[in-house]
Amino acid sequence: MSSYLIIPTGPSPDAVNRHALEEKAGKDAAKMLLRSEPSGARVWINGAFVGVTPILLVVAPGKYQVKVADARADHGEQAVGLLPHETREIVLHLAAQYPTRVAIH
Repeated sequence: MSSYLIIPTGPSPDAVNRHALEEKAGKDAAKMLLRSEPSGARVWINGAFVGVTPILLVVAPGKYQVKVADARADHGEQAVGLLPHETREIVLHLAAQYPTRVAIH
């Protein structure tokens, strides 16, 4: 076995973080459906990476800091407050950092 090749074992960090949120959700759980434009952006909840958009999270009621970032676009952040049993869709529009077209004259 090469000392340069590390084979991860167990669940991915985003799966662990999602599971931790869901474990704390309790009987009054709320749902957050996170989408981004463009789709496929990375998502952090209170600083913990939880996956990529679109993503449905089951969480405890309360306040959350949502951050979405994409390699080709700017990042977006939003504070979200959820009530017991509430389901909320949050769409963050990310502006392109680089031009999608280049014209050569």
